[in-house]
Amino acid sequence: MNKIPLLSGEPTDRSIIKPLSKAKNRLILGKLDLDRLPKRVILCFFKDFYRLVEELYNPHIYRYHDDFPIYIFTFEGKEIAFLYPTIGSYASTILEEVIALGGKEIIAIGGVGTTWEGIVRGDLILPDKAIRDEGVSYQYEKPSTFSYPGEKLRDRIKVSIQNRKLPFVEGATWTVSSVYRETENKLRQFLDLRAVCVDMEAASFYSIAKFREVELASLFIAGDNIAGNKWGSQKSPGKMDSIRAGREKLLQIALDALGN
Repeated sequence: MNKIPLLSGEPTDRSIIKPLSKAKNRLILGKLDLDRLPKRVILCFFKDFYRLVEELYNPHIYRYHDDFPIYIFTFEGKEIAFLYPTIGSYASTILEEVIALGGKEIIAIGGVGTTWEGIVRGDLILPDKAIRDEGVSYQYEKPSTFSYPGEKLRDRIKVSIQNRKLPFVEGATWTVSSVYRETENKLRQFLDLRAVCVDMEAASFYSIAKFREVELASLFIAGDNIAGNKWGSQKSPGKMDSIRAGREKLLQIALDALGN
């Protein structure tokens, strides 16, 4: 082989394992006990939101992935599926199965690190693109600098934020597979591309959604910070209540956007 393995083949090459086949196998094994999802889905990177959804929406609970079930509930007359997709590259496997089971309008919510000193913990971030510094997106799209969220769904999230009169930041998210390879050199380069935050899934999620012809967008809340080549947690025991309250805004905004 005379080329980089990641760049071998084409995104259109025929796959050996298909997402729907894998989902059906989960059904046969009893690891999954529903064969169809609503078209509106929230993928949430905060596991403790399961409890929040239980308290607010009395969901039907279905087995799915180890300790992480699928919750289905009704919001403003529309069925919504909610689940934790795990993190990193494996979350792309969950996204593929969610789409295969019927998900068509998908919002991913969670926390991110930030790259600007002016962004503080709790600020809302609405990405308009993702810098592809990971591997999964290259299985779905030809090499390029960016992948992009679904424009229509992103616009609906933006309207939901604006209707609530909440401040937010727009820009690129830098998607990298390892938090320990957020290097000073790359930070300098990606700030020039207007990276406002750093995450582990957005670029792959956007590329998969484009490949599968569904709408997917993200909404993040600012967490720790790597501005100035220094890591800062921006978290303390006294701030935990306000942090939780800030995170809960993500769910309400996502539901508003899906309900429109």
